[in-house]
Amino acid sequence: MNPTKSTMGSVLAIFTIAASLFVSTQGLAATDQSNEIDPGEFRERLISWALASEQKFGSGLDLADKIAALSDEQVEIWLSTIQDPEALVRSTERVVSLWLQDQEAGPPTRSASSPGAFTTPFPPDYPPGSGPYKNVIIDAIAAFGITGATSTSRCDASSWGNFVAVWWPLNKAIDTLDGACVVAGCDPTGLVCAGVCGTLEAAKIALKIAAVPLEACDVHQGAIDGAEIEATYENTLGLVGDVSHVHDDLAAHDTNIDTDLAAHDLNIDTDLAAHDLNIDTDLAQHDTDIKALLGNLQTTLELMRRLHIDVIQVEEKKHYLLAVTEAGNAVSGAMLVSVHAGAPKKGNPFQDITGITSTTELRPGVLEVRMGSLPGAVDSDTIFQFLVEEVGHGPFTHSGTALVSGDSNSTFLGPGQ
Repeated sequence: MNPTKSTMGSVLAIFTIAASLFVSTQGLAATDQSNEIDPGEFRERLISWALASEQKFGSGLDLADKIAALSDEQVEIWLSTIQDPEALVRSTERVVSLWLQDQEAGPPTRSASSPGAFTTPFPPDYPPGSGPYKNVIIDAIAAFGITGATSTSRCDASSWGNFVAVWWPLNKAIDTLDGACVVAGCDPTGLVCAGVCGTLEAAKIALKIAAVPLEACDVHQGAIDGAEIEATYENTLGLVGDVSHVHDDLAAHDTNIDTDLAAHDLNIDTDLAAHDLNIDTDLAQHDTDIKALLGNLQTTLELMRRLHIDVIQVEEKKHYLLAVTEAGNAVSGAMLVSVHAGAPKKGNPFQDITGITSTTELRPGVLEVRMGSLPGAVDSDTIFQFLVEEVGHGPFTHSGTALVSGDSNSTFLGPGQ
């Protein structure tokens, strides 16, 4: 029986017992999956990734040689600690492919967004785009194959995710391997634990190298975050100051507007008072003028008012009754002023015959008129004109005229209006 095989079998048995204390049920289930990928194939894939990493990072840790020195049993120990070895292999292949593409095309760049225009903008104090920082951090990130990193922009999330996919399973495997060594009480220099400890040493170096690009991005993105947080803080202070100035300006404008409105209000009140006085004066004058006009109109109307006279012939050319009314009411105090007789058709002018008449007020509104001997011939063409006045209206005298023919039929010619 080969003693080396026996020794490695014992180591694998010890590791399996120790790992069972640290790996979850899902992790134990992954042990069965380790058989899905050949230890030799797994070794070769990791060696390719390690060589590319050493070329990129220049770590000097000789990871590829250490992986190449692992036996199949040691690789199986490492595989048993990884939940999905095939996923890890695919991730390393993507990273290597990125590096190969990077050698051909070079790292892409991304323009940074500029802050909005404020009254007093405070631009972010981004990391320098030249000098040691660029050489050590930015250029190293680009050399690792992570795109997007510039002095003003972060690592590309998609590229960063590819490196996380390599680092994460390696990190989980370290916990299991380290725990197995502690539980088994191995002496790292002893023959029995050489397989486990050797695998742990290679896994630690692999984890350290896998973390380099991620740590570089963490440093760079922290610098950008700090610059933009500071700019946000400073610009917020600027905005608060600007808002404060605007508030002060509005308060000043408010005071000025209040003062101007008060002055305008006073001027308006003064103007309205003056207009009110003028209107009162004008209304008083108009009132006086209207009253005067109404008085004149009333005087004119009084002067124009006439009596209504109805004439009844009692005896032809001798005896007449006059019914005197005003606005339908009998007129008390009516007085016959004059009586004229004439024949205009025959060319005989009217003659005043008041002197040969006598008048008696039989009752209010009724006058009896009797005539004496009439001059000349009186026939059907003769017209008598009666003028009656009303007394008792102060300065106003109301009068009325009535015409009546002189024939025996005594045709009524209507009241004098």
